[in-house]
Amino acid sequence: MSTACVGAFRGNGSRHKCGGKEKLHCAQPEYDELWLRYRHKNTQENFNSIQIISTVEDHPTQLIAIEEELVAGLSAILDRKIAVVDANFPSNPQTLKINIGPDLANLILNSTNEEAFHLSPGGITANAPSGALYGAFEFLSYLQQGKQLPESYVSEPATKLRIWELWDALDGQGSRQYAGDSLLWPMALFNDAQPPPRTDLYLNTCNKSDPFQTWIGKTFTDETSSSTILNQGANLCLVSVSGDPVQVGPCETDARAEWFFNFTNNTIAISKPSLPESARGIGACLDLNGGAGPDIDMYNCHDASNHDFIYQKWSFDLIDSTISPVFDDEVRKDLGCLSIENISPWNRNGVSPWNGHYKKRIADLLRLLKSSGMNAMSLQDVNACGIGTQALESEFIKNITENLFPLFEKYAITPFYTLCFGAPAQIDGGTVSGDPLDPITEAWWSNKMSEIYEGMPNLGGVLIKADSEGNVGPATFNRTQADGANMLGRVMEKHGGLVLWRAFVYGDGIGEEDLARQATDTFAPLDGLFNDNVIIQIKNGPYDFQIREPLQPLIGALKNTNIMMEVQASQEYTGQQIHAVSLPQMWEHYLAFDTQWEKNGASTVAKLISGTVAGGTQAWGGGMACVSNVGNMGNWTGNIIAASNTYGFGKLAWNPVEAKSVNIIESWAARTFERDFNDSLIVQMVELVQSTWQIYEHYWGPLGVGFVIAQNNPFGCAPATNRSNGLGPGGEPCKPIPQKGGGRGAGNDHYWADPCSSYDFANYSAFGMGCDRSVGGRGSSMVELYSPGVQKLYNNFDTTPQDLLLFFHNVGWDQILVDEKGDGTKKTLLQLIEDRSVAAVAKLTDTI
Repeated sequence: MSTACVGAFRGNGSRHKCGGKEKLHCAQPEYDELWLRYRHKNTQENFNSIQIISTVEDHPTQLIAIEEELVAGLSAILDRKIAVVDANFPSNPQTLKINIGPDLANLILNSTNEEAFHLSPGGITANAPSGALYGAFEFLSYLQQGKQLPESYVSEPATKLRIWELWDALDGQGSRQYAGDSLLWPMALFNDAQPPPRTDLYLNTCNKSDPFQTWIGKTFTDETSSSTILNQGANLCLVSVSGDPVQVGPCETDARAEWFFNFTNNTIAISKPSLPESARGIGACLDLNGGAGPDIDMYNCHDASNHDFIYQKWSFDLIDSTISPVFDDEVRKDLGCLSIENISPWNRNGVSPWNGHYKKRIADLLRLLKSSGMNAMSLQDVNACGIGTQALESEFIKNITENLFPLFEKYAITPFYTLCFGAPAQIDGGTVSGDPLDPITEAWWSNKMSEIYEGMPNLGGVLIKADSEGNVGPATFNRTQADGANMLGRVMEKHGGLVLWRAFVYGDGIGEEDLARQATDTFAPLDGLFNDNVIIQIKNGPYDFQIREPLQPLIGALKNTNIMMEVQASQEYTGQQIHAVSLPQMWEHYLAFDTQWEKNGASTVAKLISGTVAGGTQAWGGGMACVSNVGNMGNWTGNIIAASNTYGFGKLAWNPVEAKSVNIIESWAARTFERDFNDSLIVQMVELVQSTWQIYEHYWGPLGVGFVIAQNNPFGCAPATNRSNGLGPGGEPCKPIPQKGGGRGAGNDHYWADPCSSYDFANYSAFGMGCDRSVGGRGSSMVELYSPGVQKLYNNFDTTPQDLLLFFHNVGWDQILVDEKGDGTKKTLLQLIEDRSVAAVAKLTDTI
C-alpha cells in the first residue's frame, strides 16, 4: 500500500504529513481533516490577499467563516501568508475578490438562490454569504485537486434541503453509531461552566491515584458477605436504578443496592435491589457491554455455556482498590478499570469536552458538511422518546440553543429539532393527552416551539419518527399520519418551519402485512391531505437500508404530497464501518431509476425529489436526507473510506439529476489523499472504492434477499410463501451461526450473519428461498404498488433484474439462472449464490 494511505483505515488516530520543510500550517491535528486537507501544491495561482465586498448586512459571522477558510486554505496551498484587504481599500491583481449581494451577482448568476455561486480565476460571486461559503470551498477544491480554475462556472443546488441526520441519543450513545460516541451529546445539554456530576459507571484507563476508580465494599474481602459498594471519589454507592450504564447514588437511602462478589466465578451480582424501583432484580450481574463497553450495564448473570459470560467477570485489586475485567482467567488492567464519569471516556483522550473542545469539533463537522454541499443537520436520534424528551425541557432548551445557535449560524447550516411525538404526555401527562386533534396538545407544542425559536431563530423545522418501532404516533390515538403531521405543520407554520415526517412505519397497530408494503399502504391513501410545509421523508427502499433492495414504491405514488428521499451513510446493514463499503454508487442507482409514472424519463427518482426550478417536480424545493455516520473517533467515520459516504451524499444531494458517483469519488480521493485528480493512485483508489458496493453485496446479501443478519421480523415476508416449514436445500435444517458482540457500536446489533434467524425475510425452505410478491402470487402482491410499467418488469420472473430476484420471487434451489455478474454460464440458484460469494471474498482478498 502506498505511504499516502498509511493510517487511513479503521482506528482512532488521524494522519497528517507535512513534507520536508517547515510549513505555515503544519501543526499536528487532534483529529483527521478528511477532504479539507490544505497542503502545499505546485500551482500557477499567485494570490497574496483576499477581499470580501458584501452588500448584505445579515449573517456577519458567515463572512468571518469565508475569510477564515480562504486564508487557511490559500496560505497552506500557496505556502505564503495571505492578507485580508479591507473592502474600502483598493485591491491588486493578486487579490482574490469575493463579491456578495444580489446587486453584485445579478448579471453573473441569473438566479436569486442564496446558495448559488459563480467562480472565475479571479474571484467568487454569490447572492448571499451562504453561497459564497460554498463557492470558497469549491474554489479551494480546484487547487487541492490540481485542476485549472474555470473561466466561468455557475453552480446552483437542485434541491432546497440537504440534511444530515444525527441518530445520536442525548446520553452520547448512538443507536446506529459505529465511529465512537456523539460529537454533540450530552455536552450541548449543559452550560460549559456547569458540567453534569459524575454518576455513571464506565471502563476507563486505569489510574490508581484517581479516587473515582477506588472502591470499598466488604464483599470484596469477605467471600460470604454481600455489601454496598462505595466509590471514594463520588462518595456514592452503586445502585441498580439504571442499567445503561449503571450509576451511583446516595448510600444512606433505600435506593442503595447491595452486591455480592463471587470469588469462584468473579461475577458481581445484585443481592438486594434498589428501592422503590430497580432496572434489574436479584441475580443480575455487572456486564461489560458487548465485551468492549466502555459502559457498564446489568444483565442476567450467565452461566459458562453463554458466550456473554466472559463479559461478566471482574477482579478486585486489594492494594489499589480498583476493579478490572477478567478474560481467560487473566486480570486485564490494560483494558481499564471501573470508574465513575460524567460522560463516556471513549475516544476523548482524557480531555474534558466542556472546555470548549466539543464546540471546535462541531464547527469542523459543520465545515465538512458545508463543503460537501449540505445545508442542514438534525440534532438527535429519531427514537427521541425517553431520555430524548430532555431536549424539550426549558433548562436544556436554553443550554442547547445558546451552545449551538452561533455555530450553525456561522457555517450557514440549518438545525432541525428531532421530536418525540408522545412528548406532551411524557412530560406533562397529567394535563396533556398528546392526541393531535386535541387543542390542548397543539397549544402545548406551540408554546414549546416558540420557546425553542426564541433561542434558535435559524431553526429549519422538526423531524419526527412516529408509529414505528415503539415510538408513539397519531395511530396511538386512532388518528391518521396526516392528522399528526398537519397538527405540527400548523405549529411550525407560524415560524416558517418545515415538518419532516418519516414514512418508516410498521407494526404498532399500523398493520400486520408485509413490511415492504406498509409505508405505501399507510401514506398513499392520504395523498394530497398533508399541509404545504409537511414533507414526507421516504427511505430509498421498502425494507431498511439493505445492501440491495428495490425502490420504495411510495416514491412516485405520492403525486400531490411533498416528498424527499432518505438514505443512510451509517452502515447499519452494510458492514458497520468495519467493512469498507462506499455507497454513493448505490444512491446514484436509485436516483437514476425511472418510476415510469410519467413518460420520457420525467419521473426518475432524481427528478421526483428535485425542485421545480431545477426541472424537478417538487414545488417546495425538493430534498434528500442522510443518516449520519460520524462519531468522535479521530478519523470521524470508523475508516477513511466511509468518509466517502459523508462527502458523496452532499455532492449527490446538491444535484441529484446530474451528479455522478465516479466523479464524486475522484474528487474525494484527490482531496483526501493529497494528490492531483489524475494521479495513478487516485485512479486506483476510485476503482477500488467503486467496487466495494458489489463486493459486499455478493458475499453478504445475494439477489435482494435482505436481512442476512441475526434478526427476524414477523412482518418480513408476510404472508410466508415457503413450502416446507423452514428446512434448507435438500431438506437439511439450517445451522445457526454463533453470534458475537451484543453491545452497542460496530460489530454488534445488525452485524453478524445468521440466515437461520432471518427466516421471515429469507423465506428459505427445502424448495428454495425468496419472497413471492408478484401480483396474484402466493404472497403479499406488493408489486401492485408500483406503476404499471414497473409492475410489468417485476411481476415477470424472466424480466426481474437478477439482483432483485429473491425480493420479488420465491425461487427453487435448482432453478437454472445465467450468472449475469460472472462468466455468463448457467448455474442453479444455490451454485450462483455460492460462486458469487466465493468470488467476492477472493476479490476482496486480492484488493487487500
